[in-house]
Amino acid sequence: MIISFTNVIGAIRSLGEAAQVITTNLKMWLGFETSETLGAEKVLNGDFSSLVNWTLNTGWAIGNNKLNGTSAVTENSQTIFASNSSRKLKITYDVVVNSGEVAVYMADKSKFFISQSGSYTDYVTSEHTDIRIDGRDSAAFTGSVTNISVKEVQYNY
Repeated sequence: MIISFTNVIGAIRSLGEAAQVITTNLKMWLGFETSETLGAEKVLNGDFSSLVNWTLNTGWAIGNNKLNGTSAVTENSQTIFASNSSRKLKITYDVVVNSGEVAVYMADKSKFFISQSGSYTDYVTSEHTDIRIDGRDSAAFTGSVTNISVKEVQYNY
């Protein structure tokens, strides 16, 4: 049995709204979809499934897929890039704040301390190779940080 696809795309486009349903399902089955690439994930173990790849300091512990701060005022870090060159980055993370304040930042950028629980997204241009998590000295952080993701972005923001 031979199936002919001659003029199939043109025929699908002429169907109007039905075309959208058809092409959406074709994309699901055939996998030909274009999208903007944000880059590969740079943080290893951003879900905190183990101690691997994180340098932890006093007052911090990893457990239950979270970085838990217990009166934490010292910083934790992970090297995520091999070399220093300016990159546009999208950083996402979730924070639960029981008390105090916490900052999630690239090492060469200013710290912005967070005192409320929530999901956060930051866009930065950074030349540094480390992502860091730090409690504020004057208001020791207790709570947790989860789901850290850093991706290079290929568009201007």
